[in-house]
Amino acid sequence: GRLSNWDNSAPLPSDFTNNIDYYANVPVTGGNGGIAYLETDWGGDTLIATPTSQIVSGEGGQAGVWCNWNRSKGSCWLEDWNDDDPRWPTGTCHCEPGVDIAEATPGEGGDLTALSSSLNISGQAISGGSVYFEPEIMLSWPNLRIEAKEDVVIFGGEDWELNLNHLGDESIVAGRNIILAVGEGGKINLQGNNSKVFKAAGKVEIHADTILMDDDVQLEDLVETNEIVLEPSEILYHVVLNGQQQIKGVPGETLAIEVTLSNSGATQDSYTLDVSDLAGWELSGIPTSANVEGLEQESFTLKVTLPSKLGIRDLITITATSQTVPNVNASMEIVVFTTCRVWGIQDNELNDSQLFEIRSNDLQTFDVTKQGNLLESYDLESLDVNPLSGELYMASSTDANHPGFLYKVDPKKNEEIKLVGDIGFQHVDSLSFDSQGVLWGWERGKGLLQINLLAGTGELVIPYTEDVQDISWSPDGQLLYAVQGKDLLVWDGNTLTTQCTLNKEIEGIEAIAENMLMFGVHGSKKVLVMDVSNGCQEISSIPTPFDDVEGIAWSADTCPIQ
Repeated sequence: GRLSNWDNSAPLPSDFTNNIDYYANVPVTGGNGGIAYLETDWGGDTLIATPTSQIVSGEGGQAGVWCNWNRSKGSCWLEDWNDDDPRWPTGTCHCEPGVDIAEATPGEGGDLTALSSSLNISGQAISGGSVYFEPEIMLSWPNLRIEAKEDVVIFGGEDWELNLNHLGDESIVAGRNIILAVGEGGKINLQGNNSKVFKAAGKVEIHADTILMDDDVQLEDLVETNEIVLEPSEILYHVVLNGQQQIKGVPGETLAIEVTLSNSGATQDSYTLDVSDLAGWELSGIPTSANVEGLEQESFTLKVTLPSKLGIRDLITITATSQTVPNVNASMEIVVFTTCRVWGIQDNELNDSQLFEIRSNDLQTFDVTKQGNLLESYDLESLDVNPLSGELYMASSTDANHPGFLYKVDPKKNEEIKLVGDIGFQHVDSLSFDSQGVLWGWERGKGLLQINLLAGTGELVIPYTEDVQDISWSPDGQLLYAVQGKDLLVWDGNTLTTQCTLNKEIEGIEAIAENMLMFGVHGSKKVLVMDVSNGCQEISSIPTPFDDVEGIAWSADTCPIQ
């Protein structure tokens, strides 16, 4: 957490903790660290970590609360403080009786799991959570270092061999426990070690019938811990859930999220699966139970139907619990939220074109990214989205290698641009779909076209010889807007009138709500949003890296405006 009015650059005021009433202690939670999961095909492949390599999972984010004097709620003070960074002194917070101290919850570290018929490790494996290794044979080297904030668990099945030989000091370190386990007939070989190679803040637990060490070496010689526990051989159970943990979608869309259940234990296990969420969205696709063979995986598709509003967020939790050993379980959290998507086409140089996408979760902040490769010599001067299919349509203009061609691309499929057909007109500088999914275009100097989506051919339906830069149907299909010079015109099917006069050179327009249009401005790295009912008043702007936006594509299905 940080002060809400601090921009992270200027020094904090020296008296901020004493003289700002509204900075009460606010609870904060750090983000969880990312997991790392490595697996080779079982039956011969070796997972190798070289001396210079690192296998790392994420640490949980740090969290802290303000310990300050607040005149309205009483005083708090910091004891045993450390001011290595004078902006963020740390210590123990004490408050007067009756003054609550907010809770600071660090994020959980991500686990590191590696499954392979053979692990050959001479590098580093570092985990913000726990380490789980399950090799049939594990070979190690003096440079090996395995470190976990929580547990280090190295385990295998029957007749498995775990070789941890010739290790250096503190090669395996755990913030909690170190657990080594093999099944019946397996052995743990610790020969070649004669120093404290294991260090655990909690305990070191070994499950094996056979432990090999050098003569005159005892297990206590190799271990630094509070407790050593020796148990008979045992096959441990472990389960991992993997999948995308953050996903965006447009309102009303049904998302398909791939989830993988991995049985990282050596034997078959059955699991009870549970799916829940905070917002009560429509969820489906995950069975209530699953049977998975040892060291195998099953994949499922979670389907999530998003609500119709923008900026809505949900937290979905999936849990897999072993039916054999109920305290063996795994869970994953998926953050899903609705987002707005708008597309644009940038004119580069004489005739190159770059499709781009604008995303926003709140219509206040925007993320602009290129979509696909630069389209050389296409000269795409127009763009719109089919409200029925979600496909983007573009038309090439005068300077293209093939002027007057209609193209399309499906942004959901990350596919290449496709040719639809020859429009039959070579100066098509504008495209716009009406609310019924009919595509219209404007041929410079000739007028309004209606375009066949299957063949790509155009038909002149309303002649108009004046020069028009772009057109756009209103979302309800009742009005057609057009830019002519610096004038914004509107046609209601009978009468053409001037809505307002603009003081900018407009390249592309798109109607996004009643009396609200988006504008691309020549030479400006902004897409403007204007209220055209009030003298074309600018109400917001979207910064982009593009300065010649020829066309804009918006749909109520991809960006609802409330």
